[in-house]
Amino acid sequence: MSVSHAGEPASLREESRNAYARPVPPETCSVLINARRMELLARLDAIPAPKRDHPSFERAKECLSAAESATSEPEGIVKRFRDWWSGERIERGWSAVHQAEDALITLEPRHAVLQDIPALQERLNETLDRQDPRYVSFTGQLSKMAKDERLDENEIKSLIHIRHLIHRATNDSHQGVRAFRNLVVVTSVALVVMLVVAVIWHFLNPSFLSFCNKGVCLNGTSQSHGIDLAEIVGVGLLAGLLAGLLTLGKLKSVNSPYNLPRVQVLLKAVAGATTALLGILILQSGLIFDAAKTTGTAMLAYAALFGYSQELFTRVIDRHVSSLLGTKP
Repeated sequence: MSVSHAGEPASLREESRNAYARPVPPETCSVLINARRMELLARLDAIPAPKRDHPSFERAKECLSAAESATSEPEGIVKRFRDWWSGERIERGWSAVHQAEDALITLEPRHAVLQDIPALQERLNETLDRQDPRYVSFTGQLSKMAKDERLDENEIKSLIHIRHLIHRATNDSHQGVRAFRNLVVVTSVALVVMLVVAVIWHFLNPSFLSFCNKGVCLNGTSQSHGIDLAEIVGVGLLAGLLAGLLTLGKLKSVNSPYNLPRVQVLLKAVAGATTALLGILILQSGLIFDAAKTTGTAMLAYAALFGYSQELFTRVIDRHVSSLLGTKP
């Protein structure tokens, strides 16, 4: 196994360095932030005594202390939900780690700083479009630094500037994913509330929604039952969930900065229940064809079909998710 200049396994060093640029869930982020913090502490301990009086040394220690506090799980359900919703703790932890890295650049030997250039170039490839003028400029600068095998003060400043741009772009990307996830969650919860209210209301008052056509109801009799709506919603929910799981199975990874693919499954399940209900109402209205003789199991089969058909409506969301995560739709 190759070993980094700080005595840490190179694989761990590479894993934690690139973690923030890749899609990982918050709980994994906490572990990776802590792993990166431990590695940076080891590198900080390796700084020779003469450089320990430099302001950057104390700055790095403060940042690593802040990163440690950011990896602590909040106590209480409300605080945990707030942290999950905002993502503030994870972003604060990575920000502290990145500031410590910037401080270390000014303290470590130049050959040690040069070891990070290949990983920095890889993250630049993932962050900027190849046609972006900044990409061409920064790639040229990194290539020149790697070939010269020396770094002056101006090049150190350029390295820090490139790192800041990468971190800012990644932050913006993660904020976009989180905001979209929150919107999907709010939409799903709103639909769930409406469906639950409708099911309860129909159970208490079966005439609230009629699933009867020409005197024949969903259960094949002439009288509507309170459980009819619950059956339709349940079948549609299962059909939508099946569609969501199939979509999830097509992904190379179900991990994302904020578990966005899993939230997709939630939306598809709820959307399936909604489209099943709307589809049966349209079917019972006779707008499509005369459904007077379509009752019981056959009608529930239509509910499953309508529930799975939510794919037509959620496809736009699937494409947007693929765009956010940088995967193929």
